[in-house]
Amino acid sequence: MIRNTLSNVQDTGNFLTRIHRSYLVNINYIKQINGNSQKSTLSLDYLEEQLPVSKSQYKNIKNTLSSRHKT
Repeated sequence: MIRNTLSNVQDTGNFLTRIHRSYLVNINYIKQINGNSQKSTLSLDYLEEQLPVSKSQYKNIKNTLSSRHKT
């Protein structure tokens, strides 16, 4: 069990990104982002469930995905 804030956990690894106030994900497992900035969800390789993406994090996730596909 980890007893820490998500911000502190996120700072421990540069492979983690915040997609919502309650969610951190490993950017290497992001499959795609669905929807627009008003209502979007994220698909991960290992999870059938769709995770919500907050309006404030939408642009950051889109930039992360586009930069990952360029390399």
